[in-house]
Amino acid sequence: MSGTERHNHSDEACSQGSSEGGTAGQELGAARTSRPDSTPHVGIVDNLLYLFTEPFGIVVDPFGGGASTITVCKKRMRRYWVSDRKVPEKLKHEIGYREHDLVAPDGTVTISGPSRWGDVQLVYLDPPYWRQAEGQYSSDPTDLANMPLEQFNAALSGIIKGYAGKLKAGAHIALLIQPTQWKADDRGWPVYHDLDMIAAAPKRLRMKYHIICDLSTQQSNAQQVDATKETGELLVRSRRLVVWEVV
Repeated sequence: MSGTERHNHSDEACSQGSSEGGTAGQELGAARTSRPDSTPHVGIVDNLLYLFTEPFGIVVDPFGGGASTITVCKKRMRRYWVSDRKVPEKLKHEIGYREHDLVAPDGTVTISGPSRWGDVQLVYLDPPYWRQAEGQYSSDPTDLANMPLEQFNAALSGIIKGYAGKLKAGAHIALLIQPTQWKADDRGWPVYHDLDMIAAAPKRLRMKYHIICDLSTQQSNAQQVDATKETGELLVRSRRLVVWEVV
């Protein structure tokens, strides 16, 4: 496809990626058959869209970050509902990128999304990796990265449960998260957030895949090296991808 163009879709309150060149049939063909991007992280999102969505379906991403989901949705002709608790200044011009905090000051989980939940085919969750991101984005106690572990688990599982209650059967929820080790209370015992969320998932979700995703680099920083020397334990250097199907 020769380019991208942003559009507002007032009914869904979503945004849709489109191409400036080629016919509609050519656009759809490219969106269906083009191979996933191999760039780390972007490649994960691209593969998820390739496997679990169709052109013009809606993708929801409430941890929008650097807007990679928007980029891939435009490429693959998906509508998107992307938000974050604080939209980065350099991305505030991006049409369809919204500010929304999933956790209210009282700790209540408040999910947001399009009016047509039946058109949502994928919810992609790439939250802050608990203490690994502590203080990086804010000092707000309602920021997932700044919460005690019990509160973090309750909030994240509440977010997953909230989206599961909105989606129709056949839609998918994907969670990408890294275990916390060298910043955990006991550095010798990694906190496997993926396993915590699998255990807490509502019955309406059936786990379809549980995948280990290598990091783009296996290099470790000085603090991580010191932690392994202190504990004598292996260092966990991967992220975990959990995909559930709504049944």
